[in-house]
Amino acid sequence: MIGSSWARNTQHLRVAIVDHDGDHADALERALRLAGHESHRFLGGEPLLRALHPIHGFDAFVLEWELPDISGPNLIRAIHERPSWRAPVLFTSAREQEEVVAYALRLGADGYLVWPIRAAEFVARLEAIVRRGNGRGDRKSEHLDNYLLRFRRAPPVPP
Repeated sequence: MIGSSWARNTQHLRVAIVDHDGDHADALERALRLAGHESHRFLGGEPLLRALHPIHGFDAFVLEWELPDISGPNLIRAIHERPSWRAPVLFTSAREQEEVVAYALRLGADGYLVWPIRAAEFVARLEAIVRRGNGRGDRKSEHLDNYLLRFRRAPPVPP
């Protein structure tokens, strides 16, 4: 049975779940809720893209690979095109072919889980990719009026 003490050492996360399968989305939402996180469900990619706001975004995205309105690859591209929406992406799918998983990771996904998904592992993987700084290095950004300022740590100077 799933315990509710999985993630007491992590921050409260706001997670967007994009999955048209009600049973899958219910399972993911339940796992996140038990771990103390907040989830927002979208039945497709287009509703997610319409709902995203550059300042009040999500800490992570959980995307189904096959959606009725937009493909997983096109959705991750749309998310990554907007710098203010840069948050880790975890794909879920019934497709377990190595080529599909590798393709998702090369597109910029931070993780990929195959159904049936184990709830505790799902939450732990999601928390880990958020903890690692979204898998995008040490970049930070700030909004100032109509500008987005991005900061990067300078690379180390060789001896």
